[in-house]
Amino acid sequence: MSRIQSSIGLVTGIEIEETVNKLMTVAAQPRETLSSRQKLLQAQQAAVTDLTALTLGVQLSIRRFSNNSLFDQRTVTSSHPSLLTATASSAVPAGQYQFVPVRSALSHQVVSSGVAARDQALGGGQFSFRFGGSIDPGVLLDDLNGGAGIARGKIKITDRNGESAVVDLRYVQTVDDVVAAINASDGIEVKAEVAGDHLRLVDLSGGSGNLKVSEVSGGTTAADLGLAAINVAADVAEGQDLVRLFAGLSLSQLNDGNGIGLRAGLDELEVTFRDGSN
Repeated sequence: MSRIQSSIGLVTGIEIEETVNKLMTVAAQPRETLSSRQKLLQAQQAAVTDLTALTLGVQLSIRRFSNNSLFDQRTVTSSHPSLLTATASSAVPAGQYQFVPVRSALSHQVVSSGVAARDQALGGGQFSFRFGGSIDPGVLLDDLNGGAGIARGKIKITDRNGESAVVDLRYVQTVDDVVAAINASDGIEVKAEVAGDHLRLVDLSGGSGNLKVSEVSGGTTAADLGLAAINVAADVAEGQDLVRLFAGLSLSQLNDGNGIGLRAGLDELEVTFRDGSN
């Protein structure tokens, strides 16, 4: 025999199950509120922990500033590490420096033939000594224009016969290198030489046009060498003066590299005034 089950009261007609569930929900509200507050406190505790860790990190980083060696460190990078690398001490000012490698270093080894004994004559030759003659080194391009140097690049030279040639001066180091590069140019009959403090161009073409020098690709090499203003109907063209004194010039570079004589313990200059005193 089956039984009839119902959650509705037979006398009152009230939904007993629904009523009980609602009463349980109302009774559970303090618990839910406490659980929500607990989650909020846990989130705040995690935030405080993160803030403490960040504060300690900042504190440790700030303490590093008290070490002077931190500000003396230098990091050097090269645009072409395969050609040139460098290291820098703390005395090197920060900035960008340009170096032009001319050629890569190559190993070279020379082995002499053996000798029979240390006290026997070598034989087969002689030594001679002589005096006189000297070698005057070419002026470095970095010492020109008051120590400003020149911008390495290319220049275009046109002789009086109308023939032109582009001279590559990207790897020159001295004034002698510039003269040699111009004199080795094919296609033009122009000779370069040093005249005092400037460069001189001599046209050998026999033409009647203008001897001209111009820049290439917007460079300033010709101007830095004092040749940019050359555009004359003459066989000889003089460039502008390139050598002058400047604050960083060493005394050993004066007088064509001979320097000046300084005698320790002795006066070098004597000045006589108009009244005869000195």
